[in-house]
Amino acid sequence: MDFRVLFSFLLLFLFVGCVGEGRDSSVLEDRLSEEALLASKYAENVYEIAQSKVNSDLNVARSVLYSEGKPYLNFSKEMDFTVVNQVTGARQDISVSAFQINGRDVAYNYEVVDDVQSMVGGTATIFQVIPNGLLRVSTNVLNLDGSRAVGTYIPSDSVVYETVMKGQTYYGRAFMVNGYYLTAYEPIRDDNNKVIGVLAVGVPENEYQETVKNNLAKVSTGDRGYFWIIDSDGDYVLSYERRRDGENIRHFRMSNGTLFIQDIIDRAEYLRDWETGVYYYTWKDSWDSEAERKVAAFSYFPDWDWIILVTAYEDDFS
Repeated sequence: MDFRVLFSFLLLFLFVGCVGEGRDSSVLEDRLSEEALLASKYAENVYEIAQSKVNSDLNVARSVLYSEGKPYLNFSKEMDFTVVNQVTGARQDISVSAFQINGRDVAYNYEVVDDVQSMVGGTATIFQVIPNGLLRVSTNVLNLDGSRAVGTYIPSDSVVYETVMKGQTYYGRAFMVNGYYLTAYEPIRDDNNKVIGVLAVGVPENEYQETVKNNLAKVSTGDRGYFWIIDSDGDYVLSYERRRDGENIRHFRMSNGTLFIQDIIDRAEYLRDWETGVYYYTWKDSWDSEAERKVAAFSYFPDWDWIILVTAYEDDFS
């Protein structure tokens, strides 16, 4: 893990250690808000480190690809594919001109993509442009059954497709057959400067997310406080001691009927960078003997759609 992440996490511990110095509720709110914001910045730091690695991996992939020669379309040779939309699963049969390098078909040839993977890890893919989108013709991205995802395609309404067809490189989060990755997609052009394919690399984002979640799960606030994360659908991304990860809690109500999780979600999505919110609620967790008054400060990290919260028991600080 990059030293900047460790440094950010050290700062997080320092802030957490400071909570409880003040007695006034506004001081507690400020302290919790600092923690929530710092946790969000920690997640952002990890995200940026992962994306920086991907961007560097693209340089390696480009070097490996073009060391074999320049890709081109052989219009005298047709290849048949049964293509599968990676989003809808819809299938259809198509014929396309052979995508080649030095007279060799790129389709079903995994030498380049596997060489890249052996050097930098992650995944590598060569796409061919088809009328429907971007067709994987060589890849080490896997289907759910463990087979290579050759024949799957990114549909033309994807932001990835729209970006590369403008001749630009797409950087960022994208769905790849079996989950979300942090990615880079670079157009491949022919001698007429027409985009005929795409070179892509990526790393599974869940590996980096787990680093953030595992570290935040270790941090306590006051005697009984803790970090937790939900997404805008109300799914638990990180729960106390990881007990309820994946569970949807959007419907949770306080004893007065208030949908407090929904309230938090509604407020969080309007937060700008460096902004936080504070929410007071009464709730009985499974380990509590009775419902208690709590306060949560929260921030929003849009790249992962994470609402990051830090909760403290009011009685612990009064």
